[in-house]
Amino acid sequence: MRKLLFALALSAPVMTQAKIIKIDITGNLYQVSSSVASRFSLGDPVTAQLVLDTEAPGSVFYPDTHLFANAVIGGFISVDGYTATFSNTARAFVTDDEFSGAMDRFLIDDYNSAAADVNGMAFHDLFLNWQDDTATASPGFTLPANQAALAAYGLPRGGIDWLTSDAENRITFKADQVTVSSVPEPATWSMMIGGMAVAGWSVRRKRTSVRFA
Repeated sequence: MRKLLFALALSAPVMTQAKIIKIDITGNLYQVSSSVASRFSLGDPVTAQLVLDTEAPGSVFYPDTHLFANAVIGGFISVDGYTATFSNTARAFVTDDEFSGAMDRFLIDDYNSAAADVNGMAFHDLFLNWQDDTATASPGFTLPANQAALAAYGLPRGGIDWLTSDAENRITFKADQVTVSSVPEPATWSMMIGGMAVAGWSVRRKRTSVRFA
């Protein structure tokens, strides 16, 4: 039995840096346009989540900006009972020395979110924006893959627009906490569950053998 468990431990997948991460965000509204002031208020608590494939391929969007079109695989922004869910067409951008060296950013935008109208105005887009004004966060065009890489940008801001993207019909929040955690991929889960199942079967088999010995 001990030999079997030892063999299972050796064959178990090693949890290295995850390809997929989950970013959890909390904050409060600091800007509410007059057109949605009857629905939202300054200070309303906000929760947001972003599930990111950190190894998704990127491509040049501008000389100082890379687009990672398939990086966002889930998430939402939720405030006062209103939730906008990221679609599979949400876009991730990473900038390096944007505007000739003044800024690095990690930006998410989505024009196809699953989101409801507000005050008769159709949903337009939602966004998350990490902005480092010292231009030291991005070591080239790579997606942040852990807590430290994301923290280098500072705390994000985010928001939701209705009708247009010019802030005329917008709520905006500032984050006060961001937590990054790894998400085991399906193959890893399968291997772990399979290993536990074999171990459980072996224990039951040994108990049965003892009972009838």
